[in-house]
Amino acid sequence: MILQSLRLRNFRRFENLFLELPENVIGIIGRNGAGKSTILEAIAWALYGARAARTEKSLLRRQAATLAEPCEVELTFALAGVDYRVLRSMRGANHAVEAALYRAGLSEPVAVRENDVSNEIERILGLDRKSFEASIFAKQKELAALSNMRDEDRRKLISRLLNLDAIDFARKRAMQEANDKRNFVEGSRLSQEDLEELQQQLREHQARRAQAEEHLQTQQQQEREWRQKREQAKAAFEAESQRRDRAIKLQNERHTLEREMALLQQQLQQAESERREITLAQGKLAELAPVRERWRRLKAEKEALEENRRKLAALHGKQQLIKNLTEQMQKLERENASLQHELAALPGLLAAEKNVNERVQQAEAALRARRETEQNVLAELAKVRDKGVEEKQKLQQVQTLGADSPCPVCTRPLAEHFEPVVTRFQRTLAKLREDYLKLEREKREAASQAQDAEMRLKTLQQERERLGNERARLTQVQTQVAGQLQRVDELRRQYDRTQQEIQQLGAIQVDETRAAALQTELAATEKQVEEMTRLEAHLARLPGLESRLTQATARLDAYRQQEDTARQALMDLQFREEVYWQYKQAHDEASLQHSQAQKQAGEAHAAFATAAAQVDNLEQRIALMTERLAVIARVKQEVLLLEALQEHLKTFRVEMAGRLRPLIEGRASEIMRMATNGRYSMLELDESYNLYLYDQNRRFELNRFSGGEQDLLNLCLRVAI
Repeated sequence: MILQSLRLRNFRRFENLFLELPENVIGIIGRNGAGKSTILEAIAWALYGARAARTEKSLLRRQAATLAEPCEVELTFALAGVDYRVLRSMRGANHAVEAALYRAGLSEPVAVRENDVSNEIERILGLDRKSFEASIFAKQKELAALSNMRDEDRRKLISRLLNLDAIDFARKRAMQEANDKRNFVEGSRLSQEDLEELQQQLREHQARRAQAEEHLQTQQQQEREWRQKREQAKAAFEAESQRRDRAIKLQNERHTLEREMALLQQQLQQAESERREITLAQGKLAELAPVRERWRRLKAEKEALEENRRKLAALHGKQQLIKNLTEQMQKLERENASLQHELAALPGLLAAEKNVNERVQQAEAALRARRETEQNVLAELAKVRDKGVEEKQKLQQVQTLGADSPCPVCTRPLAEHFEPVVTRFQRTLAKLREDYLKLEREKREAASQAQDAEMRLKTLQQERERLGNERARLTQVQTQVAGQLQRVDELRRQYDRTQQEIQQLGAIQVDETRAAALQTELAATEKQVEEMTRLEAHLARLPGLESRLTQATARLDAYRQQEDTARQALMDLQFREEVYWQYKQAHDEASLQHSQAQKQAGEAHAAFATAAAQVDNLEQRIALMTERLAVIARVKQEVLLLEALQEHLKTFRVEMAGRLRPLIEGRASEIMRMATNGRYSMLELDESYNLYLYDQNRRFELNRFSGGEQDLLNLCLRVAI
């Protein structure tokens, strides 16, 4: 893995930082607290996320950064000739983490979301976070993490780093596959059937199938013979059925014609009786002829009287309308005079409303300025309070730990700098208290001024609302006056039209005595006219009645002729019912015999199909058993090969482990010799990769040496691996 570049944004103390990482050894130099460890932490956080951070994730964001600004790390690296770019960022008050991993040559990310990116990087590097920190990457004061592991954990980690676990995995897979195949062979052997017994059963069922096939052919021949007999009986029965249907049809036609002739004779009798009644009505109608003329004269006189009545009622209504219109116009004119008096105050009201609107705008601007001043003071007050709390916590921490406490900047022990640091914190807190009290006074003053401005604005808004309501009321009055003036004009035009209509009607008189006598006389005459109308309608039916009598006589003659023809055809057919039933009985007997033959043939076919299916089943089972025996033989051979492979891998694993440990031991010794200028030139690793260092040709455990020498020895081992 070769690091290529690193970009930080709002990460710990760095607002923006971009580093190009050249190949070979890189040294990062800076004073305590300058951010050296932060750069290494950013690399680990980009690869493994929050698990690789020194603190909780909320402390990763730069202290001066706002919640809207992202905390972001972007790392590019190469592995096995492939370039990768990993981007991890944290946003918002909830510190939500987003991540993406890109591979060169692909437009879409290889992985997104925090956990998916971490898992994909573990897969690419072949190291989880713990293995990464115990081998390639060492946090501050954790360089000896590898040598401090338990023996078993150290062996597993180094085997993984050296890719020896791939051999273990291959051996485990070979063992598992061999077990699976042995289980398959054992299961197949237990479920295997007796091949010779199946072959004997096959021969028996083949003989049964041959017998069933011969019986099937016999039954099918009998079924064909009975089918031919049934067809012959069916043809004779259908011919006799047609003769019977023809006879029934002719008999039904005769009965229908007889009913129709009886109905026509009844209709002819009724028509003759009706014709005699119409002849009598002609004489009575001639006697009532003068009555209709007298009825028309009386009706015309009555209509003239009704017209005069309608005109008189209209005249009275228009006179009443003239009176109502006069009263409405007088009332509207009085109301308009009163409303015009109220409208005189409208121009002054508009001027006053304009003045109040300008004062409201000025008051709103003043209130915004007061509120802004108050918010600024509150913001400064919060900053001073937070700063005071932070400084107080630092002072308490330093006082609690004493002179051995770490420096808040460089983390080194304070020692002789303890008292100056405490004094500096106390002066800072005193200055912050003075600033806080001053801002408290400014806050109270700003709040009071804002409250006064708000009261003035509220008073002006109430005055503006009152003037607006009054203006809206006068506007409605103005609209009401215009509407009433328009209404007066409409009433006046209606008054003039009504006066003209009264003049056009003139004087009208109605003789009520003559109207009553006319009503009595007209009622008596109308009864006679209704009788005449009924007689005329009865007389008008005579031509149609004569036509129906002629048509009915002709139809009766035609029906009699058709009845004679049907009777003669029935005699010529010579149909006998007993002959029909003989043919039907013969057909039913043939159908029954054919159905029984079909059933027997079906049973024979089912028996044959069953025998054939059993033969096919046995043949398939024999073929499957033969194939399975071949598979079992092949799997047994594969089990032997897998067992041999397992032993070879075991031997190979032991040999590789024995060859790699001396190589690592020699490489680490060479690096140690160069790092100490020959002071130490030889170290040793046991089977658990515990470190031993030779000093003047004597072997010693690691705890004999100083902390710096132990860290150097662990560094040499990591580089060698």
